[in-house]
Amino acid sequence: MRDRRSGFEAAAFSLPKGSISDLVKTQYGFHIIQVIDRQVARTQTFDEVKAAIHDQLAQEKSRQEAETVSAQIAEDIAAPATCPSMIWLRSTP
Repeated sequence: MRDRRSGFEAAAFSLPKGSISDLVKTQYGFHIIQVIDRQVARTQTFDEVKAAIHDQLAQEKSRQEAETVSAQIAEDIAAPATCPSMIWLRSTP
């Protein structure tokens, strides 16, 4: 099966810098591509990507911690007799 992005990619990478394409049809619709600049493909150094990696890992850690807290809250709600604040609320008149 042919890669559906290839028409878009072929148009984008065949245009010279500063040019605008004709209509390009893909599975997502019609597109007009303007090439503003070109950069040679290269592997980025660790120093170039360190901040982005740090941010992504921090975001993943926060998401995991939020899921853990959310699961604990759901557990406490499902079993109110084991939740200290719920036991206190039951014992008040």
